[in-house]
Amino acid sequence: MKVNKLLEKIFKQGKFTVFDDKPDFDFASVHQIHSADIVTFPCDNSEKADGISAELKNLTLPLAIKTADCMPVLYLSKTHVAVVHAGWRGLRDKILVHPLLKEQVWDSIYIGPSISGEAFEVSSDFREEFPHSPHFKQRDNKLVFDLIAEARDQLSQELNFREFDTSKVCTFTNTDYNSYRKDKTDKRNYNIFQMN
Repeated sequence: MKVNKLLEKIFKQGKFTVFDDKPDFDFASVHQIHSADIVTFPCDNSEKADGISAELKNLTLPLAIKTADCMPVLYLSKTHVAVVHAGWRGLRDKILVHPLLKEQVWDSIYIGPSISGEAFEVSSDFREEFPHSPHFKQRDNKLVFDLIAEARDQLSQELNFREFDTSKVCTFTNTDYNSYRKDKTDKRNYNIFQMN
């Protein structure tokens, strides 16, 4: 089956590319478990975590995070990079402001394609996961939650970061992207950072 490139975003330090399946080249990844854990590169692909941090000078492989509605988040500084998988559990448990991420002063933070606040329907009990969040809305008699807005708030408040770049692609409504909420797919979007 052909692997399609869905998005490519260029940064000074490298490029962030989203594929609709596993691309045919080597990369570093982790065994994602919806945790708040981040490991440093080099890492073992079977290591349980939901993010990888690396010094750019030591990066010998692209870094990959798999998603199917959760947020792929890229952090870049002059010397470091991090890629993070953030679903609601990771967001609740503050993976985006993990101590490893607080050690750096980031030049860029990019939130890649993920489910939009209009499409992420939740039960009323879900409010207990984010009891102080202003990012719940009623839409068509259903409760929705904006993960991206919640992520931006956490990053602003805890990392003092304001200049975000956020993809406008909703993985739930855009049929090119894999979405677990849409059709319970086992397929994943591969979000990959490669140095220039």
